Amino acid sequence: MDVQDLFPNLTRDNHRKTSECTRRYNCVAWALGFDNQWWEPISAPGYYWPGSRHVWTVDGYANVFTEHLGFHECGDGALEHGFDKIAIYGEGNDFLHVARQLPEGNWTSKLGRDIDIEHESVEALAGPEYGTVKKYMKRLRDHP
Repeated sequence: MDVQDLFPNLTRDNHRKTSECTRRYNCVAWALGFDNQWWEPISAPGYYWPGSRHVWTVDGYANVFTEHLGFHECGDGALEHGFDKIAIYGEGNDFLHVARQLPEGNWTSKLGRDIDIEHESVEALAGPEYGTVKKYMKRLRDHP
């Protein structure tokens, strides 16, 4: 897959590939720091979802991230030392993707069943595939 075909804001200079393709985990797991499970609100073998809400909306995912993972909404994706930040992408209120901010300020994303990338900004993935950032959330970095 040529990621630049799917994400028109990606350039050779604003991202880099950080893993090979894998179906072991998805963007939600990756954004939350896991690379051993597929996190999706599906009741079926091979899927993990904390809690009982099976929602597919930006607000629904944000609620699960708050209730089960210690995240709270924040105003933007500006780097704040001592905090983990995530950016939730969507179209309208439909959830499409989530990315995690790295400690130096760049972002990391798992692109579906494909590769992981590091990208300089959340805008690099904005477009028809993932929509735009609908919510930013943060939690203390040493959250249990």
